[in-house]
Amino acid sequence: MKHESFWRTLTAEDRRVVRNWTWGVLIVYGAVALTVFGLASLTQNSADASKDPAATAMTAKADRNQVLR
Repeated sequence: MKHESFWRTLTAEDRRVVRNWTWGVLIVYGAVALTVFGLASLTQNSADASKDPAATAMTAKADRNQVLR
């Protein structure tokens, strides 16, 4: 059995299809990774903001207003 390189056995059209498919997969995985990191960043920022004393004071004031209504 003769072993040849995978790329040598493909036609120019096949190589183009493989290249386009590879780029498509790269774009999809990149978009998923950016979405995951973006959501993680947003949740981290909102968690940090809730520890802010000014935010806590505003929340407490809003809670008192709700009770008075």
